[in-house]
Amino acid sequence: MLTRAPPVHLITLSAFGSGSGFGYYFAYFAIASRCILAMFWLGIQSANGALAMQVMLMAIWPSFAFYDWNGPNNTLPRSGGISTAGMIAYFLFWLIQLPLLLIPPTRLRYLFIIKLIAAPITAFATLGYMIHKAGGTGAIFSQPGTATGETRIYLWLSCMSSVTGVWATLACNIPDFSRYAKGRADGKTNYAQYIQLPVLPIIFTLCGALGVITTSASKVVYG
Repeated sequence: MLTRAPPVHLITLSAFGSGSGFGYYFAYFAIASRCILAMFWLGIQSANGALAMQVMLMAIWPSFAFYDWNGPNNTLPRSGGISTAGMIAYFLFWLIQLPLLLIPPTRLRYLFIIKLIAAPITAFATLGYMIHKAGGTGAIFSQPGTATGETRIYLWLSCMSSVTGVWATLACNIPDFSRYAKGRADGKTNYAQYIQLPVLPIIFTLCGALGVITTSASKVVYG
C-alpha cells in the first residue's frame, strides 16, 4: 500500500518514487537494479511457462517425450540444464508471450478482466477434480513434521523467502499500474485502493492453500 498509494494521487512511475528514498543520483542505481531484476524475472516466468508448455505438448502428443532427457531424440547434454523438448517448449512459449509484452499498460485492463474470471474458475475446477479423483485431500494434513534442527530452520527461511519474494515483486510493480487509476468525479481522494490492504493477504493465502491441497491430491492420483 505504501508503494501503491502515491502514484494514484501523483500519477508517477515507480522510478520517480525511488528518488524519495535514495536521493536524486543514487536513485539511478535503484532504477538500474530494477531493470536487471525485471530481466531475471522475465526469464524465470518464461522458464516456468515453458515447463507448463512442455507438459501440455506431452499430453497432446506423447511422442514429444522422446525429445526429453531420457528420450532417443534429445540432442542437448544434461550439463546445459535443458533438454530438446524444454528448448522447443521455451521457444513456443516465448512466441506466444511476445505479442502480449508489446501491449501498452493502458490496454491491459481487458486481459486482467479475463484473468480475473478465468483464473479462479480454473483453480477451483482443478481443485475439485483432483479431490474427487483422489477421494480426498491426500495426506497433507495428517503428515507429521520430519525436519528438525538446522534443516527445519533452513526450510523455514527458504519458504519465507519464496513468499516474500512474491510480495516484493508486487510492491515494485504496483506503482506502474496504480498510476492509471481513475480519480473520483468530485475530485476527492479515492479510498477504494485501500481495500487491497485486507484483501491481498486473504487472496494470497487462499491461492497458496489451493495449490498445496491440489498438489497433495494429485500425488495420490499420479504418485
